Amino acid sequence: MKPFIEVVRDFIKTCPYLPEFESGVKQIGVDFLGEDPETYVVESMPVDPVVKTYVNGDAEKQFGFIFASKEYYGRDAIINIENLGFYDNFALWLTQQTMFKKLPKLDGGRTALSMEATLTPYLFDVDPDASVARYQIQCVLKYFEPAPEEPGM
Repeated sequence: MKPFIEVVRDFIKTCPYLPEFESGVKQIGVDFLGEDPETYVVESMPVDPVVKTYVNGDAEKQFGFIFASKEYYGRDAIINIENLGFYDNFALWLTQQTMFKKLPKLDGGRTALSMEATLTPYLFDVDPDASVARYQIQCVLKYFEPAPEEPGM
């Protein structure tokens, strides 16, 4: 089965608010964020994976992740507002994708139910020279997973 982090990364690449890079591909790392501004990463985040279990063994589950970037930062309030505005738009886009059922396809009989921000976006860290900062937003992909089949059946 395709790892959830890969599913999420591929899905986020379709977000219209992400800038296109020279190669025409939206570059998003996994669990590694470079030092350069306008770099992006998806990181797995610990959450209790089981939201609800049904008597037949079916379950509603979740995969937690952080979407983060390095952005220019400084005393200019407009730049900092734009940085947070990008994440506001990203959170809205997730909500729209959920509302219109345009969620990622999952394998293994699993079905995506929603993808949403669980916290508002925030400034997480500032580089020592105070010209670049890490901004991030915490999110969750909720999905339905059917009960496992008995081995050998």
